[in-house]
Amino acid sequence: NIKYDNRVAVRAVLRYPVNQEIAMIYSSSGTFWRFPGSQINDGEDHSTALAKIIMEETGCDIDPDIGEPFLKVEGWTEDWGVYIHETSFCYKVKV
Repeated sequence: NIKYDNRVAVRAVLRYPVNQEIAMIYSSSGTFWRFPGSQINDGEDHSTALAKIIMEETGCDIDPDIGEPFLKVEGWTEDWGVYIHETSFCYKVKV
């Protein structure tokens, strides 16, 4: 019996205004770098969710006017026998 799950995530390209560096998060598995962001709940507002996630992961407040996503990425992964289809919406945000 194959199990499937759909997930939506929001991610941010967060550029610091002083030195123009871009924030990246090192994965907990220690195998890759990623943009700050995470899965969100069904129906959760992208702007509100992204502001909360960015604060948790980086300690930064972002401008709540995130506009439209500049990139949508879809992918599949498998976790404990469940096949997961994740759609990530990527935003350029300001601190």
